[in-house]
Amino acid sequence: MGCCLKTSAKLLLLTTVLTVLLLPTNLFADQPVVEHIDVKGNLRIQKQVILENIRQVPGRALSEKTVDHDVLRLFGLGYFDSVEVDERPSGTGVDLIYRVVERPLIKDITFKGNSEIDTKKLRDVLTFKPRGFLDKAAVSVSIDKIVDLYKEKGYYNVHVTYEVQPVSAGAVDVAIKVKEGEVARIGAIDFIGNRAFSDGELRSNMESSTPDILSFITGSGKFNEAELDRDVTRLAMFYMNHGYLNIKIEQPHIFLDPDGKKIDIVINIEEGHRYRISSIDIQGDLLFPKDVLMKKIHSRTGEWFDRSKLMKDIFRLTDIYTNNGYAFANVNPETSVNDQNRTVSVQFQISKGLLTYIKRISISGNTKTRDKVIRRQMKIHEGELYKEDEIKVSKELIYSTGFFDNVDISASKGSSEDDIENMNLNVKVKEGHGGMAMLGGGYSSYQQFFVTAQIQLQNLAGLGTQLNLMAQVGGITQQYSLSYSDPYFLDTNWSMSASIYNMSNIYPGYTTNDNGGSLELGYWLIDRLRVFASYGYDNAYFSGISSAYSYLLQNGITSAVTLGLVQDTRNNPIYTTKGDLLSGSAEFAGGPLDGSFTFIKFDASASRYFPLPLHTVLMLNGRIGYGFVPGNGFLPFTSRYFLGGINSVRGYNYRTIGPEMPALSTNVDPLAAATQLLYGGNKMIATTVEYVFPLIKAAKIDGVLFFDTGNAYAENQGFFASPLQMGYGAGIRWYTPIAPFRFEWGFPLNPRPTDQPNVFEFSIGTFY
Repeated sequence: MGCCLKTSAKLLLLTTVLTVLLLPTNLFADQPVVEHIDVKGNLRIQKQVILENIRQVPGRALSEKTVDHDVLRLFGLGYFDSVEVDERPSGTGVDLIYRVVERPLIKDITFKGNSEIDTKKLRDVLTFKPRGFLDKAAVSVSIDKIVDLYKEKGYYNVHVTYEVQPVSAGAVDVAIKVKEGEVARIGAIDFIGNRAFSDGELRSNMESSTPDILSFITGSGKFNEAELDRDVTRLAMFYMNHGYLNIKIEQPHIFLDPDGKKIDIVINIEEGHRYRISSIDIQGDLLFPKDVLMKKIHSRTGEWFDRSKLMKDIFRLTDIYTNNGYAFANVNPETSVNDQNRTVSVQFQISKGLLTYIKRISISGNTKTRDKVIRRQMKIHEGELYKEDEIKVSKELIYSTGFFDNVDISASKGSSEDDIENMNLNVKVKEGHGGMAMLGGGYSSYQQFFVTAQIQLQNLAGLGTQLNLMAQVGGITQQYSLSYSDPYFLDTNWSMSASIYNMSNIYPGYTTNDNGGSLELGYWLIDRLRVFASYGYDNAYFSGISSAYSYLLQNGITSAVTLGLVQDTRNNPIYTTKGDLLSGSAEFAGGPLDGSFTFIKFDASASRYFPLPLHTVLMLNGRIGYGFVPGNGFLPFTSRYFLGGINSVRGYNYRTIGPEMPALSTNVDPLAAATQLLYGGNKMIATTVEYVFPLIKAAKIDGVLFFDTGNAYAENQGFFASPLQMGYGAGIRWYTPIAPFRFEWGFPLNPRPTDQPNVFEFSIGTFY
């Protein structure tokens, strides 16, 4: 009986399920069945693309929720401004028609009115692009980004709008219009909570500042939000460099005037306590004895904690390891703070890692210069241990050639990221102007009017050699020269240079005429130190001689050998910011070399460049020379020393400083009036102090302040027999791709009766 009941129940359940499945599909539905779906309004977007994004399908009951999701999905494609769905009765069901309105295609985007921010930078923040569909929401977002970009630069009055301009069926141009307004100036910078340092001390550690009298040149006083954010970090570092480990600086409060032209800044500071260093120790992989490593640490126990000094200690310790082949050495300073005693202990934990070797050195960016010109300046080579200091020196040596505007040496791991025992070096250079062809003219106090034609190839055929052809014709001078130099002759450590010339100069009382040439061979002893020997031949004769000079001026040939050395550690021979230039030479003329004159001359020069804050440079230069003729003779006129002019003592005319003596204007009449005769010295000394500072950094235009001293003395005088003539002044230097230009105004500090109150001079070419 029970079995029959169970069987009957199963049959009833099966019958019920089959009945439900066989009923019409719309028996339990409130919505009609969708018979057909169509798309209208699409022009560029294919119908199939739209249908693939519609989830409502024919043969099923209409679902309003599904259709709503379909509309949202089609909007999400970004192709349409509107999507509507129409229902039309069809038999026992309905047809659905999806009507779309396509967005126009953007053909071009233009900017008008922007001058402070480059168009490219504005394009970079756009969230819509040409050849895309116009999305007004994306355009609005882009407008906000442009406004933010201007506000970061202090333009709080900026207004940015846009216009859509139809250009063809379904295509438009978008014009973005910018009204920049005026940049907001900083009215005041105030601090709240600072006790250890005054407002003035804190302001001096910020780039943001109030306007000053030079703001029209320097741009100071402009509000820059990004710069202000960096100032918060600078202030925090300043406090930490003075022992305030718990310094807290809030985001600055900005108060904008209603006209948007002035901003006041208020910065809240919570200084906390000041901490001293209680102990210093070094642990870990000690490459050298601890006492040797401790000497590299400049922080001292008992001093106030100084974060900047601590970072330098880390760099010094790291350099020891990276200069001994441990490229991945890590120096980690672990600090333990005692708040009760207000002290901090420092322990340097060193992990040296594995020895690393140079696997491969690649060179890129040299479109003209041969690889060998760059490689011969490298002090580190493939297969050698990685040494950081040799990489730095290599970079400086490559840059010092003067052939490149930029040099960068980057390191990467060997064959894979896991290969820490091998490093690859990539030397990337940016070629400079390897030569010039110049035709110009001008006027100077010495040369008067002149015309110059010059062809200079500083990197001939990319081989690092130099060829220079020059012709200059002026009111009082004519010069023609041809020179060639190869710093690594035949790819050896030998250098070679040769030159020929012909020149004449008109001076008061006489005219010089010289022609000759020279040949020089040198050898690189060590980095940047070269010894040389040269032979020079000069045939000099005088014309237009006044009677006062007749007994001094002797025509003749100078045949001389010069031995010398040059050490040049300047970082760049033209735009020098650091390094030294030292030279010394001894010239021997006549004797076994024949010629008309016999003499010996010694010359020495030393220059040092000191990089200073704010991208400024201090240069000190000293020069000394001494010449004599065996047997107490008179040094030939063409080899005597004359000072004055743009390359010696400025503020005095060219060749006007030196010994002078009275002489008759004629040797016919003994009663004729006497004149002062400048006849030059057999010895001289001169010094120069210059302070160079940027005026327009991007254009490489610098200002210079200078102070010069010097004098020349005759055979019967000792050094400093008469006072040094002193001059001071200022000038402008423009480092163009063609050549450096100098414009300088000099004023004599202790003028003589015949000196002018000031002298303006300019020149084209190298400085010293």
